[in-house]
Amino acid sequence: MDPADFIGGNAVLLALAAFLILCVFLGVRIVPQSQKHVVERFGRLRAVLGPGINFVVPFLDVVAHKISVLERQLPNAMQDAITADNVLVKVETSVFYRITEPEKTVYRIRDVDAAIATTVAGIVRSEIGKLELDQVQSNRADLIQKVREQVAAMVDDWGIEVTRAEVLDVNLDDATRAAMLQQLNAERARRALVTEAEGRKRAVELNADAELYAAEQGGQGAPCAGRCRGLCHRRDRRGDPRERDRGRAISGGAEAGRGADRRRAGRGQAAHRGARLGDGCLCRCLPDAEGAGMIWSVWWIWVVAGLLLGIVEILVPGFVFLGFAVGAVAIGLLIWIGLEAGLPLLLVLFALMSLAVWLALRRMFGLPSGSVKIWDRDINDN
Repeated sequence: MDPADFIGGNAVLLALAAFLILCVFLGVRIVPQSQKHVVERFGRLRAVLGPGINFVVPFLDVVAHKISVLERQLPNAMQDAITADNVLVKVETSVFYRITEPEKTVYRIRDVDAAIATTVAGIVRSEIGKLELDQVQSNRADLIQKVREQVAAMVDDWGIEVTRAEVLDVNLDDATRAAMLQQLNAERARRALVTEAEGRKRAVELNADAELYAAEQGGQGAPCAGRCRGLCHRRDRRGDPRERDRGRAISGGAEAGRGADRRRAGRGQAAHRGARLGDGCLCRCLPDAEGAGMIWSVWWIWVVAGLLLGIVEILVPGFVFLGFAVGAVAIGLLIWIGLEAGLPLLLVLFALMSLAVWLALRRMFGLPSGSVKIWDRDINDN
């Protein structure tokens, strides 16, 4: 069979088949996962094709734009900015973004990269102008967050999502860098001097403590002990009555004197509550471990208690409360004079004094056993 005769007889069918194949080829569009296609019909937006197989009208619909939806990074850019304290800095920024709505990006903005770079530069200059140089260096995370939020709000109308906006570096000019380095070195030198001075002060205090302790252990302070205790008790009465001190007398001659002077220079004379009594006798008032801060070691507490017991004696006549009152006042006077004792010994002394006073009053008024004298009359127990 002649091919020419076959084609001539079936030309219409062959043309129709070719036309159908061409329509299928033009009507079926396969879009990759990383892209979106913008379809136009007669120059007007018709649809946006997503990943996979899509169907369009052949010869009418045309794929005008193929947009990648992968995340993109703008080239690192340097912007000059002036801080609130008038320091010129060079800020290096980097922006990552991706296109989420291709129809907005295609028809609303021509150069996406240049538009985003210009927006970032303006926002960075504006935000840095509100901060001082130290704040720019220390609050980098806050600055990045503000830049990211403002850039995202500005490019939202373009169908773009800003995924990251970073301030990579803040560079200073040579003069500013030299001034900051000089300031940092001065601050380090100041801290070194302060630390060295504190170390010397502590060493002087420890040496003075060691000399005073050695003089105490040597037994040279016995002649001064009485005078020192009296001085400390007098200072206690003038100061806080809740603080009970005991005096330690040190007689160390010139060495002890120099140790006390160094100690006074290190800590301050008032802090040690001590004094020099003359004749090589140094007095140091230390807190009493047994009675410091205890209520029973305060002399005026006993006196007040005695007065209250005296009032009770007036309300309820009898010699029992009067004995307790006299005993309490006596204990307070002994503590005021310089008695150092714990609670058990004070209670024993109080009981003995109260009993002695009560027996003395009974004997003085000649009361028989079984009766109690109440002012001017006797009341028998029976």
